Amino acid sequence: MDVFNSQTQGLPCACAHRRRQIVTYVTSRRGKKLLSINGFTFCVQSTSGHKTRWICSTHNHKQCRAVVHTVEGQILKLNNNHNHQSSSNYYSVIMYQQ
Repeated sequence: MDVFNSQTQGLPCACAHRRRQIVTYVTSRRGKKLLSINGFTFCVQSTSGHKTRWICSTHNHKQCRAVVHTVEGQILKLNNNHNHQSSSNYYSVIMYQQ
């Protein structure tokens, strides 16, 4: 997956755990908004009002079960257990300031 730009702002995390996460939005080559957490990318599976459910970008290809739930941009639930390595080796992210 090629990613060509990113927002540098992080998302606040209301998760029970307090591990530091590197979270950014990135845009895929096809223009889709992705969520990137520690080198793993997530795509929108569904939205309902202000709630968004993000699934690992490799869900269909590798049946990865990692998932993120956000409400108005705040991470509420994070299952960051992947059955594969980070995709950071397979795409490059160019950071830009708004």
